[in-house]
Parts: sequence; C-alpha cells; structure tokens
Amino acid sequence: MNKNISESLEVNSEAINGVTYYYTIEKLIVQFTSGHKYEYSKVPKHVYLGIRDANSKGGFLHKYVFGRYEFKRMK
Repeated sequence: MNKNISESLEVNSEAINGVTYYYTIEKLIVQFTSGHKYEYSKVPKHVYLGIRDANSKGGFLHKYVFGRYEFKRMK
C-alpha cells in the first residue's frame, strides 16, 4: 500500500487560505481565499519547508513557487 503522507498549514494572508504538501509525491496544493485551488507538481521538500518556516508565506510562494513549477487548477 502506498501512503501519501501530507502536512497542511493554515495561512494568514489576504489571498491564501492554506497549503497542503504531499511528501511522497512532491505535490503542493494551494488554496486561495477566492476558493480556487491549484496543484503544483514536483515541488521539492526543501521548498515546502521554506514555506512552512517563512514569516510571509504568501511572499515565499510568490518568490519561489508561482511561475517555477507546473500547475493546474483543481475543480
């Protein structure tokens, strides 16, 4: 059985509600305050740890994730 171990964080941001990271498949889900969700592929663990530890999670996402990894909008 393949288990996808994940970790979720609430984000205190005007634009972002939260993020979930799946360690075994390097997938990052970002949920926006608009209700939209996006799935980012092949995001390394160290990038997620940077998000987790950043004072400004939205700023970190803009600088190190958005525009750098393949993504798709989730339904």
